[in-house]
Amino acid sequence: MLLIGAILLKYSYYVGMAAMLLVSLCIFKKFKLNIFQCLLFTVVAFLSDGLGAFLMGKVYTAVIASLGSEETVNYAIYGAVFLTPVLVIASAAVIKQPWPQIIDMVALSEMFARAFGKLGCLFGGCCWGFEWEQGMYNYVHETNMFPSPLYEFITMLVIIVIGFCFAFRKKYVPGSLYPLTALLYGGTRFFWEFTRYYTYEAERHIVFGMSLWQFCSLITVALSIVWLVGIKKDWLGKAKVYIEVKQFEKAEAERKARAEKRKNKKKKRK
Repeated sequence: MLLIGAILLKYSYYVGMAAMLLVSLCIFKKFKLNIFQCLLFTVVAFLSDGLGAFLMGKVYTAVIASLGSEETVNYAIYGAVFLTPVLVIASAAVIKQPWPQIIDMVALSEMFARAFGKLGCLFGGCCWGFEWEQGMYNYVHETNMFPSPLYEFITMLVIIVIGFCFAFRKKYVPGSLYPLTALLYGGTRFFWEFTRYYTYEAERHIVFGMSLWQFCSLITVALSIVWLVGIKKDWLGKAKVYIEVKQFEKAEAERKARAEKRKNKKKKRK
């Protein structure tokens, strides 16, 4: 157990990357993607996860520094939650790839990577919960504590199972899996935040009496609901039709203006 913990602590990032790639390779055909799309966007998603988590870690470090904390946060998962869909969808749209299927493939594969990241937190001694006699021993704080990362890891596995069931149902709509998994993660993460231990109690009340991560959870839930409603009501399809109509009207107006200009020129010649 200690050996497994040491490996996960030191190599969780790489284990997560391997897990992400393996899952993508197993499911990309389900989303009607080819191997090129699978490999390319798995790499894009993984790099986006790392970059987003790194940047959010810097932001959080700056925020808690303003509260008097000297703690350094290297990575924060919510940076990945927010940045990854933006970069994946944007990159897919730029090279004209089917982003709804791509982002759904990423939804499942990256959840595996994040789950392994939580195991890294568990064995690294960070992100744990309150002191609890019946809890697990935390060698950093040298006391028994509620193992929040373990329960977050289990929660992520449950979300993955739900995601697989959702994706393989008959009425699955491309583009709906990512907001579903994000909605579930945001809702459960909000709950698990109540169990978290904070060195500085002020960290628990940063935004409207909530921790920063609870606030991010609410934003994630809200955006996910908007995304799902947009898919249900086909906002993108309606927006596309609206843009096409406006472009047609503009082209028609320009055509009429040119025709009128030619007509006026003929009148002047006469």
